[in-house]
Amino acid sequence: MAAIFISYRRDDQVHAIALKGELDNEFDLFFDQNPESIDPGQRWDLRLEQGLEDCRVFLAVIGLEWGSERNLERLQDPEDWVRREIETALDRDDALHVVPILMGGAQPPRDDALPPSLRALFFRRQFLQIREDGWPADMAFLVGRLHAWLATPASTAARREPVADRVGPLCQLCDRVSQERGIGRVLRPESRHPAMILFGHKAEDHCGFLDSLAHRKALHRVLGMTGGGTGVSIHPLRWDGRDVAGGRFRDALTGAIAADVIGDIGATEAEVREHFRQARQPSVLFLYVDWNAFRLVGPGLFKGFVDAWSALLTDDGVDLAATPAGGAYPVMLWLLVSYAEEAQAAEMRAAIQSLEGVLPELDPLAPTDVKTWTQMPEVKPLVREVCERIEALAETPGTPDNKLHMSIFVDGVKRLFA
Repeated sequence: MAAIFISYRRDDQVHAIALKGELDNEFDLFFDQNPESIDPGQRWDLRLEQGLEDCRVFLAVIGLEWGSERNLERLQDPEDWVRREIETALDRDDALHVVPILMGGAQPPRDDALPPSLRALFFRRQFLQIREDGWPADMAFLVGRLHAWLATPASTAARREPVADRVGPLCQLCDRVSQERGIGRVLRPESRHPAMILFGHKAEDHCGFLDSLAHRKALHRVLGMTGGGTGVSIHPLRWDGRDVAGGRFRDALTGAIAADVIGDIGATEAEVREHFRQARQPSVLFLYVDWNAFRLVGPGLFKGFVDAWSALLTDDGVDLAATPAGGAYPVMLWLLVSYAEEAQAAEMRAAIQSLEGVLPELDPLAPTDVKTWTQMPEVKPLVREVCERIEALAETPGTPDNKLHMSIFVDGVKRLFA
């Protein structure tokens, strides 16, 4: 029996899928695209009716298309399934929580645009708005209310995923503010395929910063995407140092994308460009550059990759984003640059300082950073019982350089929940 029923219009399914993705690890959901909700071969109408009868919370996803002229006309039909789902939920109003969830900037429709049987969904009923720029806080609020309504305290309810696994990704939200804000300062608005450079000690967990952007849906804003439902495809690239040592940066990038993104090691430059032109979602590609690679290639390593990236996504002088396809999603390259010793860092800093797209350097965490993190709305309910022990990690990092690097912090937090 699923505790939560998610109702949505197919036109707004990107929002419903995004909502489902946030709730699926903590709650039992009825979502019509889940096999456990409607198995292939089952009568979907009977399963919908059963899900509506069993649920204890009904979430009505209202996106921009929900209130379109076409969909408002469909609601006038008593056999329309979105109408039937809402009517059934409203009939059970005393036995379950019925919550309109406004997503993608949607607003409640006018009462006179709805059939009388649906007006109670909005009339004098508090809705919840999930904002693109407030996604973590809004989702944390919703998750907290769901735990309260279902009598499943957040500290014990996530039986389908250990707390250590849930809190681990959240660690990446600790002290990444300057890097995230830096993206807006170095990113050119007209660029559809930018290259970014993230620099720091090897223990600062560079890839975790990308995870934090994805978690907060910030990658969508970085890539100029207004809707949070379209996923971002993320690919690590393996590159051949021998090609790059010979100055063949473009060959190295083409080969890495062919193998690790397209899955065809024989793909040509033209096929790489066509792949991104026909992509069904935005893409983020990243490659690691450590001290050994830098020493092998020399100071021109970073500029070589940046220039090769720009050239690769340009066909006969025509930018990929400006092609007649027009709908090409943006694609971004990240160089994750790391060092192990301060002497190495000085040489690498000198090589990147004149380039565009360089973000503020990743620094070790300070005690104030950790205290701020433990009070974040999405973090506080999970760490309340071990808050003081987490904050103590910053006082005694236990590393050779006596600094609390991000990977050390993440491991320490996970150990407290093991």
